[in-house]
Amino acid sequence: MALKTLPIIMFTLLCLICNWKSSDGNDDSVFLAWKCNDSKGNYTENSPYHINLLNAFSNLTSLSISQTFANLSTSTDENDNTNKVYALYDCRKDLTLTTCHHCVVDATDNILHRCPSLEAIVMYEECVVRYANRPIVSIMEQIPYFSDCKFSIPDGGELSRIIKPIFTNLIDEAISNNSRLKYSAAKNEDYFEYQKVYCLLQCTPDITQQECKDCLTEAMNKTIDCANSSGMISYYIVPSCRMRYDVIRHFFNVSSSLPPMAMSSPPPFSPISNAAVQLRMFAKNTAR
Repeated sequence: MALKTLPIIMFTLLCLICNWKSSDGNDDSVFLAWKCNDSKGNYTENSPYHINLLNAFSNLTSLSISQTFANLSTSTDENDNTNKVYALYDCRKDLTLTTCHHCVVDATDNILHRCPSLEAIVMYEECVVRYANRPIVSIMEQIPYFSDCKFSIPDGGELSRIIKPIFTNLIDEAISNNSRLKYSAAKNEDYFEYQKVYCLLQCTPDITQQECKDCLTEAMNKTIDCANSSGMISYYIVPSCRMRYDVIRHFFNVSSSLPPMAMSSPPPFSPISNAAVQLRMFAKNTAR
């Protein structure tokens, strides 16, 4: 690379660092995308499905105080499978549980305002929340997807050269039986003399090792496309996995001392009261 190009890149990276919002150490959740599956049909306010969904979200937000992943199914009538709700969330394991909890709270509120569908997903930088009227746990899914490639800056092909080896090794690490955090890995690598690139990948812990590898391999192919275009920031998120690289320092914690997050069994289902449902509906209508 010509020496005259390097100062331009470094100046641009400095601008990105000063202006781009990082989620690490910040309780403000960063919304990325949402998808309502209208083909599955819609629910109406105060219907049995809507009440089951509110119950599911109430329990999931409680669970997010103590664990980074949880799933459950809810139904106020055991004999009514038509209105049964299946829901889950998955938080990034490099962030604090406080950040996870705030993201799940934001995500559940957001999707309730955006989607009257029987199935939907909302994606944040910090977490993913899903629900459906069908089982979604332990099923590897790669649609819908969210991808973004930001700030393409000529770099002489440097990102393209280093990104594939980094993520190839991280995939092997994430699915290894010796991995500290199940299906999750992160690493930083030198990118020019005074700059690093920060890389992270993760699968939901409910799928198999092979499914995790397949999901991340497809994500890597999309991520390499961004690196080939010299994109400085790349997102790729699907229901079962995510992949991310960024040139902003301290985007996430890659410390080897990061403790594993305990995965506890979900507590007994706690239905919310009709009064709580009405209060939430009042807040929703007032916000419109």
